[in-house]
Amino acid sequence: MDSQRYTTKAILATFLSVASLVSAAPFEARGAIGSSAGFRLIATVVDSSKKLSVPIEGAALQGAHVGAGLNTAVLNATTAGQIFYQNGTTEDVRAGKSNILTDEGTPLYPYGLGLPLNETDPTSPVVASINGGSGTLGVSLEATTSLTPGVLHYGIAGFMACDEALAYYGPSWKFAVVKAFETTKEAPVIPENCVQINLHPLCATLPTLPAGSYSSHKFANEVFCYADAADIK
Repeated sequence: MDSQRYTTKAILATFLSVASLVSAAPFEARGAIGSSAGFRLIATVVDSSKKLSVPIEGAALQGAHVGAGLNTAVLNATTAGQIFYQNGTTEDVRAGKSNILTDEGTPLYPYGLGLPLNETDPTSPVVASINGGSGTLGVSLEATTSLTPGVLHYGIAGFMACDEALAYYGPSWKFAVVKAFETTKEAPVIPENCVQINLHPLCATLPTLPAGSYSSHKFANEVFCYADAADIK
């Protein structure tokens, strides 16, 4: 597929040389660090004094089905979460044109992490998605220092999780819905039902694709990631 280009080896040297991250809130890396082509995305809450009705500290990113080939990005503390991989050739990653994919369906098909920022109101958060296709170009894992795994990064976007219902499931079922917002020079305004988050990679084995899959891991990037979820703090 023309929209799906990968690189077999991670550009670990690229991550080693990255400067500080613009959009993510500061955090300190601890514990064992590994590298893997597959990873789960684990949330940490920036302001631990704020709580949602569903627990999200240490929760994993996954899609909540809302239609054919459509998933709203949510955090779930009761499941392991989906396995993602960073997609892009060496040049794509260097040029900031990579994306984050997972595999779904039968046969398996690439589903991309979508982070559409609000262009008319930069301060208004937009619901993230994990839909069939390539997702948003420019999404990557970017390191804050040369010795730590990256955090999910997209330009000047920040991320929050919001205590909300999804129309597909009815008003009584609450989700931690992941949203992207454009950061500015001023401190972001986080709604009362939301908390600001960072999303960190937890090493995971990228599954072997069965015959007939539309997905391809031929050029999946190998990235720095945490070996143990307990070290993501």
